Amino acid sequence: MSMTDNIKFTGIVLTGGKSKRMGRDKSLLKLGDKSFLEVQLEKLVKLNAKELIISEASDPLETPLEPDYFNYYREKGIYIHEVKDKMADKGPLAGLYSSFLEAKEDTALVLSVDVPLVKASTLKELLISHAKSKAMATVLVHNKKYEPLIAVYDTGNTEILKELIDSEKLAIRAFLDRIKCNYYEFFGNENELLNCNSPDDLKSLTKP
Repeated sequence: MSMTDNIKFTGIVLTGGKSKRMGRDKSLLKLGDKSFLEVQLEKLVKLNAKELIISEASDPLETPLEPDYFNYYREKGIYIHEVKDKMADKGPLAGLYSSFLEAKEDTALVLSVDVPLVKASTLKELLISHAKSKAMATVLVHNKKYEPLIAVYDTGNTEILKELIDSEKLAIRAFLDRIKCNYYEFFGNENELLNCNSPDDLKSLTKP
């Protein structure tokens, strides 16, 4: 039995970025024969998530998934649904806020769609670190760089998120400063954390 089998959590993939440099929805980019979104969702399922949320902008660039893809997971007993941002153009805080309101579990593993190389084993350690802590969030850190979109959050922090959004304090650091955080130090290969923001990033990411 995996150590994460008894950790109940909602898996959230954030896809709501504007993709200005990439020029298209990053969730549909390919890594091998699968889209970035499919790659991220499969990791969450491997870690035993029973609920999957695809966090989208209020007006998504494209439709990430066909209905058959939803049916594939639902037939496995996994509840998968799309959640659009309740506030437009408010960045990742709006994605967290809107998704946390819909999440069925008290804990959420949050994963940005544009870091497709991060391993399920890394996310597993992140979950375990959070479960052992008494914090409201566990954020991955590497070489003193915080990765708040590779993190585990308690989903009951919606009032704080709403307050920050309403006051236009949209930096995710402002949210972390308001809650008790645990930090998981990542010592693995930094290539896992490569962020794919542009066509050049994509070429680098997918080269043999």
